[in-house]
Amino acid sequence: MTYSRARVWQLVFLVTLTAWYIKFTTLVYAYNGHIGLPFKQHELLSGWMLSPHVSLLTYMTPLLGVIALVYPRRKWFILASVVLMTSSLLMLWNIHSYNDATFVVIFWISAWLLWWAITIPCQGREHALWAVRLGLGIVGLMFLGGAAGKWTDSYWSGEAVYQLYFMQKDLLVYSWMRERLDQEMLHFIACWFSRVLVITESLWATVFLWPGRLASLSTMILSVIMIAGSTWMLFSVLGGIIGLCLGILVIYQHELGKISA
Repeated sequence: MTYSRARVWQLVFLVTLTAWYIKFTTLVYAYNGHIGLPFKQHELLSGWMLSPHVSLLTYMTPLLGVIALVYPRRKWFILASVVLMTSSLLMLWNIHSYNDATFVVIFWISAWLLWWAITIPCQGREHALWAVRLGLGIVGLMFLGGAAGKWTDSYWSGEAVYQLYFMQKDLLVYSWMRERLDQEMLHFIACWFSRVLVITESLWATVFLWPGRLASLSTMILSVIMIAGSTWMLFSVLGGIIGLCLGILVIYQHELGKISA
């Protein structure tokens, strides 16, 4: 195992784990509030899938992966990846967390981590390029999912963004606009803000076709802008993507050098 490859795995895993727990207090408080509350049977979810105890236990399980950060061994990388991937899947099967995009994103990133951990002994330019393309393929898939959810009349008209951001967000820029602009102007700005968002996310679904270094850097910049324009809790969704892009850049530095991919 080369040092650079171990560092790639550890870097992506550490940032992804941070994204997983960035909403720790919010989620734990919510799970505790659900304890003892009755839930009606769901057509797809039943039994343990309705239990907040199972959800909370599953949420805490990926902490076991810290051992792979302290002891960088391939077997721990594989085990931590499997634990994270399984935990993500179980969270998506629980009624308390099934609708959280955090666990969808981290499921796919943990799949990349598992593949990278298993194939660490592989050497050569071809393997590094595969890592880049698979990583960017996951990034594109995640943005495609986000874009597809916004291919609606309410987003294209700006109404959804108007209600979610311009009316509800407490960020300084939204508060400033509410105080100084009339409703017609707010609707106008929200409309074009929303359309730019939809077009941008749709464009980023093709990121796996772009030059790797450009794709990674631009995706990280876009993710930071999206978090700054929304809420720090959006890092739970975009943090793993940022970590994966950082990993891709490390692969360039240590294995691809000036080779374009």
